[in-house]
Amino acid sequence: MNDYINVSVLVPIYGVEKYIERCARSLFEQTMKEGIEFIFTDDCTPDNSVAVLIEVLNDYPERKSQVKIIRHEENKGLAVARVTGLKAAKGEYVIHCDSDDWPEFDMYEVMYHHAKTNDSDIVICDFYEGDDNSEEYRRQNVPEEPLDIFKAIINESLHSAMWNKMVRKKYLEKINVNVNPEISMWEDMAYMTPVLISGGKISKIDKALYHYRCIPLSMSRTLSVKTINSKIKVAEYISEYIHSLPYSNDFGTWLDLLKLKSKDCYLILGETYNQQLWRQTFPESHKSIFSKPIPIIKKVLYSLCDQHLDFLARILVGLRKKV
Repeated sequence: MNDYINVSVLVPIYGVEKYIERCARSLFEQTMKEGIEFIFTDDCTPDNSVAVLIEVLNDYPERKSQVKIIRHEENKGLAVARVTGLKAAKGEYVIHCDSDDWPEFDMYEVMYHHAKTNDSDIVICDFYEGDDNSEEYRRQNVPEEPLDIFKAIINESLHSAMWNKMVRKKYLEKINVNVNPEISMWEDMAYMTPVLISGGKISKIDKALYHYRCIPLSMSRTLSVKTINSKIKVAEYISEYIHSLPYSNDFGTWLDLLKLKSKDCYLILGETYNQQLWRQTFPESHKSIFSKPIPIIKKVLYSLCDQHLDFLARILVGLRKKV
C-alpha cells in the first residue's frame, strides 16, 4: 500500500445527523482507493452525527486507516473547524467537503489527475446546486488574471466555495491565509479569495463533480447583527490582503463594490437597519456607488443615504420590500 498522501479531504461536522451518512458513503466509495485521507473535525456537534459516521465507516473496513476524526472540546465555528482539518492534513493537495453535501464517486481521482497533468496549484470544477428534490448545473467562470477572478467572485459567476477547489498544500503554506475565527458568514470568500488571486496556476474541469445542498437562509439569520458584522470583517480582511499585493491598485472599484455589498443589510428593514452605521462603514467605497455592476435601485438608495436623505431612503427601502 502507498503511504504517500496525494489528497486530503477535510470535512467539518456540526448538526448534520440527517445528512452525514450520504456524505460519508460518497467519500468512502471514491474511485481513488489509495493516497487519500479523510479528516473529519467534530466541532462539538450536539447530535449523533459522529455516531452515524462511525457506523457508516464500519461498512468500509478498508477505509479505516485513511480516516481521522478530530474533536473540538467546545464549539469553535466553521472557520476554525476548517483550519483544524487543514493543520492535520498530510496530502499533497487538499480539498474541503461540507458534511451535508456529497461528491461524485470519481471526484477526487479526476481532480487530482487533472492537477498533476497540468501541474496546477488549484483545480476547479463545476457543481450541482439544489435541495433534496431538484438540482441545477452551475458552470463556473474562471478567468486567468487575478483582477478578473476577483470580478467574477463579486459578480458571483465564480463561486468562492472551498468544496469544488482542490489546492496544492505547499501553495497554501506559501500565501499563508489567516482567516478571523469570529467569521460566521462569507468564511469561504474570506479564505478562497486570497487563494485565487495570488497568482497560482489555476486549471478548470468542465464537469460537475459536486452536489451542493443549498438551503435558503432564514430572514432572521440573514438580518442578524452577527451576520452583518461577519460580512464586514470579511471585506476588511480581503481589503487588507489585496493591499498587500503588488498589483493592488487595479482592484479599486471592485473592492469598493465588495465593501458596499458587505454592509447592504444596514439598509434592509429589520434589527440591522441603520442608515448612520451604513454611512460610517467603509465611507471610502461611496465614490463607486454609480459603478455599472450595481442595480439601479441600489444606486439610488445608496446615494440617498450618502446624502443624508434618510426619509426618502426609508421610503425606497419600504418599496423594495413590497416588490
